[in-house]
Amino acid sequence: MVFEKVKKAVKDYGLIASLLILIILGAIIFNLRAQSSLEKERKIVFEVYCPDILPEVSEQVRVGDKVFTDPGGMLIGKVAKVRAEPSKRPVTTDDGKVVVGINPLSYDLYITVEGRGRVSERLIALKNQVIQANAEFRLTSARYQLKGLVVKIFD
Repeated sequence: MVFEKVKKAVKDYGLIASLLILIILGAIIFNLRAQSSLEKERKIVFEVYCPDILPEVSEQVRVGDKVFTDPGGMLIGKVAKVRAEPSKRPVTTDDGKVVVGINPLSYDLYITVEGRGRVSERLIALKNQVIQANAEFRLTSARYQLKGLVVKIFD
């Protein structure tokens, strides 16, 4: 039945119009498949590592803070846990060895975020924000914006 309509469109409107119809049909079918591959919305918990944060900024991050996407400003969840550790950096000693040095002037933050999102075989998404381990992630709230790295996604 679809092929008969395509044949008729080619006769009546020409090749360009029929190609346009096929492209539109393909886009509709692709969109329906993509939507059906995502599960229903569920709780998603992930941890973001934010290195070298000043103490004044790290004090602003609190459990319960609402977190938004950047760009877009859509609410994706809330801060569930915050852990601050003195920043650790590689330091070369006089004899050429590399050791771990502690920077007392800044903190490494580990921020656990809880939100509601969708999961498929290919991706995890909270609103328009895709979550992947080792991917850059910006934590945005009313008081701060932190650039971090997703280090864990909890099941």
